[in-house]
Amino acid sequence: MQTPTAIGTPPWTRDDLLAELDAFAALYARRPVRDNQGGMKAPHMFATWCMVRRLAPDLIIESGVWRGQGTWLLEQACPGARLVCIDVNLRNRAYISPRATYSDQDFATQHWPQATARSLVFFDDHQDAVARLDQCRRAGLRHLIFEDNYPPGQGDCRSLKQAFAQGGAAAEALAGQFDIYAEFPPVFQTAATRWNTPWPPTPAPLLTTPGTPAQQVFLDEAQSYTWICYARLR
Repeated sequence: MQTPTAIGTPPWTRDDLLAELDAFAALYARRPVRDNQGGMKAPHMFATWCMVRRLAPDLIIESGVWRGQGTWLLEQACPGARLVCIDVNLRNRAYISPRATYSDQDFATQHWPQATARSLVFFDDHQDAVARLDQCRRAGLRHLIFEDNYPPGQGDCRSLKQAFAQGGAAAEALAGQFDIYAEFPPVFQTAATRWNTPWPPTPAPLLTTPGTPAQQVFLDEAQSYTWICYARLR
């Protein structure tokens, strides 16, 4: 099969995303962690904010906390959700949420009796994404975001994008697990990827030039994009 960037219809349109750019840029300017090297920057923070706002989960499980910037963002995107934040090393946090419940036990070892059909898992933990699908299915968790969805030959873990690129029966079987698989478009697409390689199949960028001064941050941090995606299991 051809490597997909989308299966099914995602819960957003391009017009939806374009309409949110400046509002998000104003929020991003207030972020608590100014230097989030090794964590999310503007393209993926914007993607997460848009996706979570549209999904409106009752419970968000964040697997991979790092410095806590993502935790803060999830609070902003869905202030009414219960928030459980997991990292095997919580000592790196620069932002600690008063609302979140924290755990240093890996996602795979935990049980989620409180999960409902609306609950969401946000993975930024650099673990095998295909294995995470099986763990979520057993837990009854269907709504998933994978922040690091690396292309073939890159990254430090197997991603869904890499698994699709292998092709053959395994990729067909993987595709059959989803109602929706949607890579969030980059705001800007640079001449080459962050690894100075040609771009793999990618949704068309939202912009080619900044339309307002606030949008410049998306161009400044454009190379942090790694094909963040939303997946809804059948």
